[in-house]
Amino acid sequence: MFTKKQLSIIDIVSENDVIFTENLERLIADRSNRYKIMNRLTEKGILEKHVINSRRSVWYFSELGKAVAKQNDPSYFSYFKIDDLDLTTLNHTSKLIDIQLSLQSLEDPIYAFKNEKYITRYFESNKTDIKQRAQGTTMRIPDMAFDDTDHNPCCLELELSQKSKARYRHIYNFYRYFKDYNYVFWVYQDTHVCDTIMTYFSDFYINDLNDYDLTNPDHVETLKTVKERHLFFHYDDFIKDGMKADCIPFSQSEAVEMVAI
Repeated sequence: MFTKKQLSIIDIVSENDVIFTENLERLIADRSNRYKIMNRLTEKGILEKHVINSRRSVWYFSELGKAVAKQNDPSYFSYFKIDDLDLTTLNHTSKLIDIQLSLQSLEDPIYAFKNEKYITRYFESNKTDIKQRAQGTTMRIPDMAFDDTDHNPCCLELELSQKSKARYRHIYNFYRYFKDYNYVFWVYQDTHVCDTIMTYFSDFYINDLNDYDLTNPDHVETLKTVKERHLFFHYDDFIKDGMKADCIPFSQSEAVEMVAI
């Protein structure tokens, strides 16, 4: 009923609710073939198309498409409505889909992948337990999670704009105590955003050093975990090479390197 390429598009929409023009450009190089496939899925009544502007459109499931997705994957769910499309978060959603496509196409495999929709559902469904394991800190839902090639559990934060220092303090606190992920990958486009997060995290880390009892093995272990957990990647590098891309470990920030534990 569906070609292999059509099924791959159905899978992406099933996982993300939408697919954008730029995602299709990454997935299908040939322009004429790209639009032939999308037009066919639209004609079959599987997808509907919404034009954002002259250069960008978004496709999403019709009711028939949702039924097909549910048949293919009984765990499928969706609360998406095109009227709820948030124009302020389009770039974030689109780039997360590009990251997913890149990670799943690289030579080194990843495992147990959960994209934004599914990781949000997991966290919301387990809020009480997660908050308890994070020692009561404000819960932070990452943008995606997966196990790397060596089966280390990882999560990813896509930072396209800068948050306040207070918000980063909450995020830092959550990942300090929540131990489900060995690594947090921070993916940024603007170097200033990366530098600011590193500066804020350094401030928080130094404050922790002053507050913690360094003769307490648990406190020392927590500080070591924080130091090694956070890795910063430029978006373009991560899209190209994934976890093999050059990165800036938080452990190499100037303030952290000055302090030996």
